[in-house]
Amino acid sequence: MVLYSVAPLSGKSGGSAEVVGELVDYAYMKDESVRIRAASLLVPDLNLRVWVRAYIVFGGWFEVRNGMRAALNVMYTPILIRGAGAWKPDGVEVVVRESDVRDACAAYIVVQAPSYGRVVGIVTPSGDEVGGISEGVLPWGGEYRSVRVFENEAYVQVKAFSVVEPGRYFVKIEWQPVSFKLVDDEGRPVAGAIVEVRGPLNATALSDRAGVASFKLYKPGPYSVEVKFKGVTVAAITLGSIVDTEVPLKCRVYHVSWLVTDAWDKPLEGVEIVVRSGDALIARAVSGEGGVAEVKQIPGGEFTIQMTYKRVSAVNVEEINASGIRKAKLDVFLEIPVLGGVPLTTLETLAATSLMGGCTMGLAIIRRRKASSVEEISLED
Repeated sequence: MVLYSVAPLSGKSGGSAEVVGELVDYAYMKDESVRIRAASLLVPDLNLRVWVRAYIVFGGWFEVRNGMRAALNVMYTPILIRGAGAWKPDGVEVVVRESDVRDACAAYIVVQAPSYGRVVGIVTPSGDEVGGISEGVLPWGGEYRSVRVFENEAYVQVKAFSVVEPGRYFVKIEWQPVSFKLVDDEGRPVAGAIVEVRGPLNATALSDRAGVASFKLYKPGPYSVEVKFKGVTVAAITLGSIVDTEVPLKCRVYHVSWLVTDAWDKPLEGVEIVVRSGDALIARAVSGEGGVAEVKQIPGGEFTIQMTYKRVSAVNVEEINASGIRKAKLDVFLEIPVLGGVPLTTLETLAATSLMGGCTMGLAIIRRRKASSVEEISLED
């Protein structure tokens, strides 16, 4: 919408005008005096006030309020915006039919790609490519065609009054990959995780050694992202819009160690620790000389922990929700060196001690009974 007034300059020619509506976007303004002179002073100078304002008005209504003491002219053009075209891996394809633009004085194809897409050219139905023109007005069948390409946006005019070019238009776009950088609780890369994106485009990728999973998201829109590590969901986000080509994701992946000791709180070397979620194996580690079994990256969650030392084992259910050292104790009371270091539990040790004590007492009674019997025979003789 353009408001303009051209009137003789006067001390009473001040004031202004405005447009009100649902949403009014101010676009342009000029307010200046213009002096018109003839070749001879027989015609005195004519001083005019030229006043111009332009707006873009969104919505179904508007109102012009004139506060000037002069006639105000209003020029406006209704604009209809409609969706068209299809996103492709290398751009946008739009098919224009004459019936689509029959009632328009001027029609344009406008493409607005996300920030990670760059428009590199526009191919018209005639095969001409106008991508080398960043902005221009080209002669076109007795009229003029407006074209503009700027970073991730572009437009091309397809109709100017009676001149129209229907057919297939293709806007070439170079897409930068969108990468998700996965890190654990300590900021280290999470490799081997499955990253799933769902939205206008569905795709799956595996994070590399640097913890990066990349996608070519050539269909703009909101996306949901889910990260699974060793079968466990460790991160999930929803992106309403993607504004950066590298998205950091902190995952619920932790650095956990178990310090395993025996019944006397002495470290146990060679204890196998197996972490499971149902039937799925999550991690396996063996304790070293200090009794510590380390798992550098383990997903968060509730798991079954099985600890095995030779013939002694124990099963617990633990919640993994932080990095650190966890203490665990196995019921190993002693080991019998003569039997190859076979471990005995506290109960087994007590039972064995009781059995050995009973055997010793039994042998003493038998010996005493035998000695007494021999002694009686000796006296009778």
